[in-house]
This record gives sequence, structure tokens and C-alpha cells, in this order.
Amino acid sequence: MAHKTLTISEEAYSALSSFKAEDESFTDVILRLSKARSARPLSSFAGKWRGSTDETKEIFDRIDRMWGEYRSDLRKKLGRAFEPTARIGKGGIKKVQSVA
Repeated sequence: MAHKTLTISEEAYSALSSFKAEDESFTDVILRLSKARSARPLSSFAGKWRGSTDETKEIFDRIDRMWGEYRSDLRKKLGRAFEPTARIGKGGIKKVQSVA
């Protein structure tokens, strides 16, 4: 097997060695950690974030502003009205009534 030499900081070495078992090489640690990270489905993170109500509101407000900018850009590019079929709000995703 071919080998490569890596240069890492003392902090990175310390962090990596904290994951290393006594009978494990650093190659084994890196492979084990990289497999564990890539094998986790996105759903495994559901419910893990413990943000405050203010943080959640700020996130949803920012998303709403970004969608507003996106819709505005689409209107300019398309030269006509573009309206979404749903909006994200404090209560989640809400369907928007068609005005056509």
C-alpha cells in the first residue's frame, strides 16, 4: 500500500489522537471517522439542534427575505408576475391561495 505524509497542527494531532484506540493506527482512525461521517443519513440529525425561539424566528425571517429577493429577481427576469405556491412562516409551510 502506498503512503502519504501529512502535516497537521499540534491541536489537530491532539484531537485526532483522542479518537485513537490503543491498537489502532492513525490511518485506521481517519478511515473509521470518515466512514462514520459519510454513512449517517440526514434524518439522524433531526431534533438535535436546540436553538432558542428568537434564533428560530430570525432564521425563518431570513429565509422569508431570501425567498422574497428570489421572487423579485424572477419577476425581473421573466418580465411578469411570479407568485409562489407556498410560504414558510412561524407555523411552518403554508399553501398560498392562487390569485389567477
